[in-house]
Amino acid sequence: ALDVPLATALCVAIEEADSSEAVRAIVVTGRGDAFTAGADVSLFAAPSITVGSGQRNPSAIYQVLMSCRTPVIAAVNGVAVGMGVTLLPHFDLVYASEDASFMTPFVKLGLCAEFGSSRTLFQLLGKFRASELILRGRAIDARTAASWGLVGRVFPGEQFMDEVLAVADDLAALPPGTMQKNKELI
Repeated sequence: ALDVPLATALCVAIEEADSSEAVRAIVVTGRGDAFTAGADVSLFAAPSITVGSGQRNPSAIYQVLMSCRTPVIAAVNGVAVGMGVTLLPHFDLVYASEDASFMTPFVKLGLCAEFGSSRTLFQLLGKFRASELILRGRAIDARTAASWGLVGRVFPGEQFMDEVLAVADDLAALPPGTMQKNKELI
């Protein structure tokens, strides 16, 4: 789950990669069979999130993704829950393993969708699909996520990371200046 230390590490890693001229594409993925279990629910139980010096609130990830000049790819290798789903519209490219699933259990947990995700998912998926995802809180599979427009493509599980890294290599081979300009325009 995305807690303050993990959010801080992710933000720092993306910012450091973005500041390096040698890095031409960034891939974010999970370990094992999960992309992310979402934000640590204990963060919502506190009246405010205590963030120490140099640390980042998990919501900082959204801003880091939006301000990143380098193309950032989400490689959804497995289960994506809550914030793991609501972050996806902020990536430049999103690919899923055929084994991936997507769920936003906010209503079941007595929470509201975070960081404007009701709007971004509405814009990306349309009213009825966003409502299906947010209000029902049930998992959808990778093929459904692709047909709805939540992910760009689905790759077979055994070839997943090879396919994603091939896309990253393709992006890295392109002129960085025009890549950044077109990313800004999109």
